[in-house]
Amino acid sequence: MKFLGPLVLVFLWSCQRTPSPFEFPRLKEETQDSSKLARVALGEKLFFDPLLSIDTSISCASCHQPKFAFSSPQPLKDGVHGSPAKRNIPVLINLAWSPHFMFEGGLPTLERVSLSPIQDSMEMNLPFPLLIDRLSGHSVYPSLFKKAFGVGPTPATVVRALADFQRSIQSTQTRWDSFVAGRVELFNDAEKKGWQLFMGKAKCYSCHPPPFFTDFQFHSILPYDGDDGRYRIDPRPEMKGAFKTPTLRQLAFSAPYFHRGTAANLDEVLNAYASTHNSNANVRLSKEEKAHLIAFLLTLSR
Repeated sequence: MKFLGPLVLVFLWSCQRTPSPFEFPRLKEETQDSSKLARVALGEKLFFDPLLSIDTSISCASCHQPKFAFSSPQPLKDGVHGSPAKRNIPVLINLAWSPHFMFEGGLPTLERVSLSPIQDSMEMNLPFPLLIDRLSGHSVYPSLFKKAFGVGPTPATVVRALADFQRSIQSTQTRWDSFVAGRVELFNDAEKKGWQLFMGKAKCYSCHPPPFFTDFQFHSILPYDGDDGRYRIDPRPEMKGAFKTPTLRQLAFSAPYFHRGTAANLDEVLNAYASTHNSNANVRLSKEEKAHLIAFLLTLSR
């Protein structure tokens, strides 16, 4: 895995590339002026600072660890004081293009996402007034906020900086990206067969279309385990136990999988799909086909 900058996972397109039919759409805001860079740098510092938790024991990065695609290798990661988590830690990859956030899509912006875990009693448990007091009395943060926003720390500037940092975490250049741009020699036979399965028999494409490898929609795949998922927001029967389709980019680093981290590896994921009630995902593959599909999936990570 390659990192550009201190810890930010960013894969940049080459200026001399062949245009790809699966190219990422341009973002509305792509300027890199000094204030934008200052906001991202400030957000990164906040993201890795345990000052944002009530007892200064954990930071955002304690759960969203860069080397695991900004997720966690633990199925359920505890919050402050050992508060038990209910869901797996999702990856923070290519969120700049996402229309909604959290497993059930309950939050419409990354700014709202940043508000939630800091104050949540089961996560960081820090009231915002106390956070602003801490930041305002800090030896460094007031000047960083002034540089980024022209004002000192406020709830709005805190969540904007965190959101801008998370928007900067992008995975856009893997072997698959180069392959579909014309460098077909980068794939071996197994990976090419896996790509064909992905787009065909295995039906992965229906929920994980390129280039994001997610449709940003909600699907019920696993047996109902008491977590209503999307049904809490959209009370239609088919949304019972439905969760947002995760991206497959960087999945080599983001195990375990599913909303409770119940699949330790990709073999277990494919086995779960083979027995699901969802007809779009219920596909039985041979041992060789599974190996080919997994070989392809790993090209989305490096």
